Amino acid sequence: MGASLRLLSFLPVLLIVQLSILIASGTGAYALSQLPAFYNPGFARQLAPLMIVRQAPPPIDNFQTKLTYPFGPITDSVALNVAAQNLSSWTQGRIWPMIWANRARVPAGYTLIPGNPTYPYIYDQSGNLYLTEFTTPARANAVTKAQVLYVIGASTSAWQAPLLAVGLSPSDAIPWATAAANPAAYFTTRSQDGKSLVMLDKMVIPFAVSSDPYGVMLDYEVQDHRNTSDAHDFLDGLGAAIRSYGLKAYLYTNPWESASTQSNGFSFVRMDDIKANFDYISLYIWGEPYSCDFTNSYAPAVKFLKSSSGTLNFTQVLVTFDMKYCTEATAVQLFNQQVQDGFSGYNLFSDGAIQGSPNWFGTNEVLWALMYGL
Repeated sequence: MGASLRLLSFLPVLLIVQLSILIASGTGAYALSQLPAFYNPGFARQLAPLMIVRQAPPPIDNFQTKLTYPFGPITDSVALNVAAQNLSSWTQGRIWPMIWANRARVPAGYTLIPGNPTYPYIYDQSGNLYLTEFTTPARANAVTKAQVLYVIGASTSAWQAPLLAVGLSPSDAIPWATAAANPAAYFTTRSQDGKSLVMLDKMVIPFAVSSDPYGVMLDYEVQDHRNTSDAHDFLDGLGAAIRSYGLKAYLYTNPWESASTQSNGFSFVRMDDIKANFDYISLYIWGEPYSCDFTNSYAPAVKFLKSSSGTLNFTQVLVTFDMKYCTEATAVQLFNQQVQDGFSGYNLFSDGAIQGSPNWFGTNEVLWALMYGL
């Protein structure tokens, strides 16, 4: 599977879509899917201005239907595979490149966590991922910012500036193709958890520059026990930087009511500054591990996002809806809550659930409840 994923960026666009149906990524972004699908990609247009965000490649053009595209309905394509987005001529929705936020090595006494994968993934001969690791949150953040700026087409001096600010040099930025061609020369350090080989304090330059982005989705799930300044100062600056290029900034992160909020460095008293620098912020319906508990998730998350000001512009909120764990009953609850609060829409996270299929069962039935209630 690793070799197939690495080839995605090089294939003709129709073949990319065909493979996305068959191959699931390590993050669950591209679920295994069944065709024909129940919903055409453009089905969501009748729900405007409701946003239906998919962590999936876009349709290849405005004429692709449920016969060959399994991720409908869709208004916004969020994808690591920027090259596939660039090959699409779809204009009936919006394109968002996705960037993973880099995590740092954790302080002594905390559970060790894996390093950061490259994208496309790079594997060793045994099928293990080569990863990157960072000695400090400042260096992890600098590389994340540099990768974001590179993907949106910033000048060389602009995307290299964050690296220079933390003591890295332009030579510490390695093109993905160079690293993939000879990984043994670059991934030479044993990871903090001892499970992989990593590049230490280096940037893997993204494979492609987005040709027409509407915004950037930052997948911020570092969980490296960084402090509040490492989190908020970085995120405030990055959100503002994205917006300075005329693009929308979307912060995607873990459930707000979970323990990961603290390990990500978020502070209740500083959430107002996050809201001031991002156009969209995720609200992941979770409640407890491996569940989709509306009652114990939505209200606590809203309370946290309201922060010290006690206010929340719900048009900034995109609810992350887990297609594996959320039920039709939860979908109805969210439909009613959206009518009341007016949040902007949903990020439909497949989480391994099968997408598509022509039948009125499973995810299709849940999606109908999410869009129309009972």
